Amino acid sequence: MVNSKADKDYWTEALDMIASKKLDLRSLITKKITLEEAVDAFKFYDREKWIKIIVEPQKK
Repeated sequence: MVNSKADKDYWTEALDMIASKKLDLRSLITKKITLEEAVDAFKFYDREKWIKIIVEPQKK
């Protein structure tokens, strides 16, 4: 992945940070929802509070 404005490759650096555990991706997940909850989640999405939402289709 390359930032087109700066023409800089951030992908390798990001993968290295994840591999070295300097970057914990779990902290970015702010909500887990079922597929049935997805419609309401989009209706009430709050950019101030939610970073990433995981939709778990098989979860009841």
